[in-house]
Amino acid sequence: MSAVPRRPLVAIAVLLAALTSIAVPVSADAATSSALTRYPYLTDSIQTSITVNWATDRSAGTGSATYGPPGNCDAHQVTGTRSNLSIPASPAFSTSAAEYQWKAVIPVTPDTTYCYRVQLGGTDLLGSDPSPQFVSQAAAGSSTPFSFAVFGDWGQSYDGGANPDQANVLQQIASSGARFAVMTGDTAYPGGGQKEYGDRQRPDLDTSTVFGPGFWEVPGRSVPVFNVTGNHGFSNGDVQVLNWPEENAAASSGGRYVYEPYGSVNGSSPHSYPSMWYAVDAGPIRIYALTAAWADGNIGTGSVYRNDRDAHWTPSSAEYQWLAADLAAHPNAVKIAFWHYPLYADSSSQPSDTELQGAPGSSTLQGLLDQHHVRLVFNGHAHGYQRNAADPAGLVSYVVGNGGAALGSVSGCTARDLYAIGKNGSHCGAAPAGLSNDHVYGFIKVSVGNNTLTVTPTDELGRTYDVQTYPFTASDGGGGGGGGGSVSSFNATEDATVDSSRPTTALGTGSRLTADNSPVSNSLIKFSVTGLTCTPTSAQLRLTVGSSTDDKSVYGGDVYDTTSGWSQSAVTWNTAPAAGTRRGSITGAVALDTSYLADVTGAVTGNGTVSFMVKSTSSDGVRYYSSEAGSSAQTPQLQVTC
Repeated sequence: MSAVPRRPLVAIAVLLAALTSIAVPVSADAATSSALTRYPYLTDSIQTSITVNWATDRSAGTGSATYGPPGNCDAHQVTGTRSNLSIPASPAFSTSAAEYQWKAVIPVTPDTTYCYRVQLGGTDLLGSDPSPQFVSQAAAGSSTPFSFAVFGDWGQSYDGGANPDQANVLQQIASSGARFAVMTGDTAYPGGGQKEYGDRQRPDLDTSTVFGPGFWEVPGRSVPVFNVTGNHGFSNGDVQVLNWPEENAAASSGGRYVYEPYGSVNGSSPHSYPSMWYAVDAGPIRIYALTAAWADGNIGTGSVYRNDRDAHWTPSSAEYQWLAADLAAHPNAVKIAFWHYPLYADSSSQPSDTELQGAPGSSTLQGLLDQHHVRLVFNGHAHGYQRNAADPAGLVSYVVGNGGAALGSVSGCTARDLYAIGKNGSHCGAAPAGLSNDHVYGFIKVSVGNNTLTVTPTDELGRTYDVQTYPFTASDGGGGGGGGGSVSSFNATEDATVDSSRPTTALGTGSRLTADNSPVSNSLIKFSVTGLTCTPTSAQLRLTVGSSTDDKSVYGGDVYDTTSGWSQSAVTWNTAPAAGTRRGSITGAVALDTSYLADVTGAVTGNGTVSFMVKSTSSDGVRYYSSEAGSSAQTPQLQVTC
């Protein structure tokens, strides 16, 4: 390969770090072997194995990975397999680079921490760099909490190979604590070829947009990723198969992960495209990575949405049949699906995909998912963030296309769009107007635990917003509004703080609800439960911490039921009802602008008025949004499951 002088590379790396204002490990250029062209990264994390990938020059023909428990990273060794790789020339690099792409499959036990290193011949490619660590996949059926990241529409670079917004997003994923990440498609702009994916030694405009310094090497060494294909790079599906191997996930779920010939669809030209669909078990959830995309330049008499439907989503299609069979075979899993084209999107250039829409039981993708109680859907394509209202079967869909590629605008707001943000302050639903773009670039963190899925959108600077929690029952196939159980949500009808230091003052119109032990302050919250035609089996109280510095706390508080004969306009410390039975707690520290659930099961037995008191044993009081101050996503809410 063509050698690249070290001094310019270091200068570029320093510039990238300055631009992104984050701690990017650019010093690895000096610490690692010059033969390493793609820093090790992880894919295909299933119950029994994980795949480590890296790229090198061709100075040796054998490669391997060592792994073991932390502190003994060379306890075991697996031989790597290689494929020929060529990084084409770019404006700043006049010749192509001949390299090897390597992969090695490491056997694992679920929920276990490992470290690893990679070698070319007898050379340790990481040099003086510390050994990367990862935690293997969450054991199937386990109730131990974990989280994962969702992001998409990324892999773009500008002059000198820089993209500070994207670098920030990837750093946030790296520090999020996510067990793994799932993409929503469209990686490596503009065309998804090996030039765009690139390597850490050739940063340039539209070059090394993924594997360049400061990009995927930051989270990828410890956060395994699951690939979902999009329209960008659809014609280069062989590149995706090579760069993001997920064949073990496909094999273990009876799916498909290949680049194969497609016949003519609606007059399009026959061509080879990726067929990528597979499922992965992680704790109580089953993840479905699907292909819903088409090549923009090969439409014939159809459209990209119509061609995708006719190729992948008719009842006779291989992908449709596989998905229908797998959903039916896993009735009790909490199901989450990922694909590219958005089920619903308020975007003039990447609108809702009506070809995939349909009522429960219809022979459409949405109808199939509704029939089998899929809980959440994450899509990309539209370059922004959007949360949509649940469909009649309870399916909630998101657009997550804000990972680093140039943002798009939100436009044509609909009633289904509950919260959306795009470039230059464009917005829909409950989202605020006028946000700068650094509030839009980001990813989603999904936390799994306590019979809930908490979805936390996070921007490139780590700020969270529009946090939503969805209850589920592991035995009902995702129940919680999308499965065999139904969820009814009720916003607070009245709420107030009562303060021992102001015993005769009514505080029912304040913007915050306080729980504090010095001075002692408690919060009262009342709900009117109506319209239930079933017997409640569980109930969750959702509270959202405010955005001011003093709102957070080291302890979230304890929730008690109480009598409901009070009104927020009149209740004071002296007239407040007494605390009754302790129903639940929000234990541990609580963060700003973040929603939390307290399990209050047993407090709701049917229709009627329900009242709670929130108290704290900590003198570092917590302050939650009241119904007067919170948005629809922040106001106190009672979620009742039948």
